[in-house]
Amino acid sequence: MSQSGSRQLHPQKPVVTGYQQQPTSQEYLDPMVVPVNPVYQVVYPATVQQQPAHPPNDFLILSIFTTICCCFCLGVPAIVLSSQVKAAIREGDHARAAKASYISGVLNVVGITVGIIATGIYSLFFVYFLVLYLQQ
Repeated sequence: MSQSGSRQLHPQKPVVTGYQQQPTSQEYLDPMVVPVNPVYQVVYPATVQQQPAHPPNDFLILSIFTTICCCFCLGVPAIVLSSQVKAAIREGDHARAAKASYISGVLNVVGITVGIIATGIYSLFFVYFLVLYLQQ
């Protein structure tokens, strides 16, 4: 009770945004406090594009290496896909960027593997024919 003789209401409690708190059992028993029906607000989240924590790698340097040193026929498409990764990131299309990054990476790995195998086979034939030539 306050000094003026009027009843003191319960201290104000923090209210969660969008909802009013449910009355406590004491407020239900207190005839001076009328319980309020909760107000429900429908809040639509703002459309924010979800940025991935790490943008996909474009593999551009590896694609150039694959084209020059290993396998031209797989390196050129890898370079094209690498440029598509950067374009998709600029446009905000992260799904397309991730897909192009994955395909570019696969093309680079396959191109480097094909280049290493082809270089090995070429080296074996070169050594074989060099030995045959030197025996004559």
